[in-house]
Amino acid sequence: MCESGYSWGSGIFGRLGLGSETDADAPQQIHHALKGTELVAAGAGWFHSGMVTAAGEVFTFGSNATGCLGMEEGTTIPRRVNGFPTSVRIVQVACCGDLAGAYSLALSDSGRLFVWGHPVGCGLGNQTTPVLEPQMVTKFAIGNSIGNFEPPVVVHIAGGGMAGACVASDGSVFTWGQAADGRLGYRASSGVQWRPRRIDSLVHEVVKTVAVGNGHMAAQCGSGSLFTWGLNDRGQLGIGSLTPSRVFGPRKIGKNDFLVRAVACGERHTLAADGLGRLFAWGAGGAFSLGRGGVDENRKKLSDLYTEIPKKIEYTWTKPQQVLALEDHRIVRVSAGASSSLAMTDSGLLFEWGTPKKVVPRLVQTPNVALDALVCGAWHNIALGSVAHPALAAIARDLPECPGAGSFWLS
Repeated sequence: MCESGYSWGSGIFGRLGLGSETDADAPQQIHHALKGTELVAAGAGWFHSGMVTAAGEVFTFGSNATGCLGMEEGTTIPRRVNGFPTSVRIVQVACCGDLAGAYSLALSDSGRLFVWGHPVGCGLGNQTTPVLEPQMVTKFAIGNSIGNFEPPVVVHIAGGGMAGACVASDGSVFTWGQAADGRLGYRASSGVQWRPRRIDSLVHEVVKTVAVGNGHMAAQCGSGSLFTWGLNDRGQLGIGSLTPSRVFGPRKIGKNDFLVRAVACGERHTLAADGLGRLFAWGAGGAFSLGRGGVDENRKKLSDLYTEIPKKIEYTWTKPQQVLALEDHRIVRVSAGASSSLAMTDSGLLFEWGTPKKVVPRLVQTPNVALDALVCGAWHNIALGSVAHPALAAIARDLPECPGAGSFWLS
């Protein structure tokens, strides 16, 4: 458990929870209603953010677009979401959405999925009005059968654009929402899958976690295998090519020795850390999100298409490539936003990149805080941590910066 939450990035809509809509270049501690409260989880999306306390309560802040906050109006400071049954204790939250609107997912300690916000992202059935307070999802689909079986016990939730996903205790994956570009992992009968439906092609795998981008998803299995599906227009699936541009079913990524322990999907890129702590990135058309510097190589290869004899051009960013700037660190957690990327080491160091000013990983120095969790929104970030022992703080101040990268302080 963590003592404090920290946020930075774009503050529009009040999604940083700092009491204003001002941007923050460096992490700032979130106070107000959460001051002195132990935190266990956080979520961040396009319009809003959320946090879960050790007592199982959910606090949200930011824009209330399509009812995503679970309250009557937007707020620039954290406010508690009411409407959960008295006995429900929440352990995970996901804040999701895109230009069409926003929604929220919450997971209880008993494995029940709660949703609110835009109806397409809620998975409660075909409806047109926003869900204004938390509702429990009780009907799931397996093939054409809807609700004719006990709801699965959910152990993990994720959301990105207007599509959500959850992992059941038996390792199966259910997805719902906008079905465009194959992002749900199957061919839906209409443009929207209104109820969570199992991805049947993954039933022989035991999935541990799932990550959701704007148009693609990824599943990390207990065996370490990684599967991706959905939109591939920027190489975000990691299949080694830009074709096909849409994949409607899970594809295994990498060779048999590519075993993943953490995965994150951004808007058009994907990050993964393997069992050795090596960080891999792909997609984004080879841009800053990958932590490999600028896009000069990509631009040259694009120009080759028009100036040289036609030939097969290899885009290295269409398959997993190690982020060499972090090869001396053991990465254990990753998160990805619209273009930004975050990675945390086993010693609690946090690195950030993904903008023209941050083209390679840059150390976020945290001498007074031991971080334990992180999450990227579209254009903002949230981290959870606890105040470090003074002796550890002194050691942290003497840490060298990542070669070729900048740094800033969190205190």
